[in-house]
Amino acid sequence: MKFFIRSGAAAWARRLVCVFALWMAFASGPALAVPLLWTLNDVTFNGGGTASGSFRFDADTASYSDVSVTTAGGGSLDASFDFAAEGDADFLNLLNEGDGPDFNGAPTLRLRFLDLLTDAGGEVGLQLNSFFTGAAGCGNADCSIVLSSLQGQFVSGSVIREAVAQVPEPGSLVMLMLGLGLLGLKRRNEARNKL
Repeated sequence: MKFFIRSGAAAWARRLVCVFALWMAFASGPALAVPLLWTLNDVTFNGGGTASGSFRFDADTASYSDVSVTTAGGGSLDASFDFAAEGDADFLNLLNEGDGPDFNGAPTLRLRFLDLLTDAGGEVGLQLNSFFTGAAGCGNADCSIVLSSLQGQFVSGSVIREAVAQVPEPGSLVMLMLGLGLLGLKRRNEARNKL
């Protein structure tokens, strides 16, 4: 009887090691992140204009895509932006690709975020009442020099991203299925031993 118990324990130990090895093989792959959609919320300028639209941000690569933002309010505030000229997790400089390749005199929209953009949901405020953010004009061909507008400073606004439900990793699903399979085998062996 003791031999049977020892061999049964050894068999279970081997199974456990196999399950762990399979789990490590499937769970060790890199997770693929999807760039998340951020939407401008209640963005207004001190001259009475507004900004609206959205963009996607990939927190893993700190890169922007699918930019679609418009400003309105008359004069230089009437513009559309579809290109992230530069940016990282706390700053974004928007241009209209059709205005290039020489952006001298073209409108630009500069957003500085109060917190870093991440994959977490929520609302992130914009830096307000600053010459360094808001609607402006490019002062040279690559828009590295910006001509600020007194009427283009932000007085309110934020960007919002809804939380996304977490999806289980494939490794976790494999682990669950293997565990359920081993539990079924154990019950079958117990039922066979009772006979």
